[in-house]
Amino acid sequence: MIRISMKTNIHIKRLFLKRLRPNQFSQYLLFFLIFWFTNLSYSFAQITVALGEFQNQSDKFYLDQWEQTIPDLLQTRLSESEKLIMLERRKLKEILEEQALSLTGLTDSSNVREIGTLLESDYIIFGSINEIGIEYRIDASVVKISTGQTQSEKVVSPDRDHLSQMIDLLGNNILYNLTGEGEYRDRVKLGKSPTLYFLGATVGLGIGTLIASNQYQKYRDDYQNNTELDKFDELYDKANQTKKISIALGSLTGAALAGTIYFWIRGRSPSELYAQNIYEINTVPYLTYSEKNEIILGIKINY
Repeated sequence: MIRISMKTNIHIKRLFLKRLRPNQFSQYLLFFLIFWFTNLSYSFAQITVALGEFQNQSDKFYLDQWEQTIPDLLQTRLSESEKLIMLERRKLKEILEEQALSLTGLTDSSNVREIGTLLESDYIIFGSINEIGIEYRIDASVVKISTGQTQSEKVVSPDRDHLSQMIDLLGNNILYNLTGEGEYRDRVKLGKSPTLYFLGATVGLGIGTLIASNQYQKYRDDYQNNTELDKFDELYDKANQTKKISIALGSLTGAALAGTIYFWIRGRSPSELYAQNIYEINTVPYLTYSEKNEIILGIKINY
């Protein structure tokens, strides 16, 4: 394409440098128009993608909800690119039902190419959901129908509270691999740990507890040293009230201190999502017969 473009530019310049015969000009013009329309159609070429299921492979029932949520969120994320045509999942189910198949068939790599050809899609995406230790992982397999090449994308989160961020990262990397849009991201830092907020609350509540405790000691001493009968009830109520406030503030201070310690320990290991892609190269036995009556045996690699 580059050589053609260079030659075309040279020819166009020559049109202005010398006078051409009518038939030559029409030939150059026809060539230029063919070249322009070819590149225009290429620039608007779109990739058709079918999205299958993401199965929960853990024993956690609450992750069953992710099976329904992930395909919808990923469909929305990938639809943001004008270079992709996402098959509607409703129509996808209708087509598969006509063939007595189901979306779960899109999680089996043994027949995914056959189904992809049936759907007239360029790629099929399916995946799985896992809980590994304290981490949550989403794996996506992107299968190229024409070659059977599979590229796996995975996203791992330190907890289950960041599904939307996981899908955003997964969708970003799939879009990059399919269209070249944007850039590949292997890590995304999550929100900062609120350690400083808890520390500030601990200090503030601690000061309040100290003030309330001092007030309680003062009212208690005044009550014990009082000799006027009409002030006993007033001093007693004040001492009792400040004691309750001191206890309440002390409890809140302890809770804030515990939160400060927890988030400080957690903040020592920055919370983040990370991603990774893996190319699965398919190897196929290769056998052919040459013109020299030779049998050639080898391995064909799709990559």
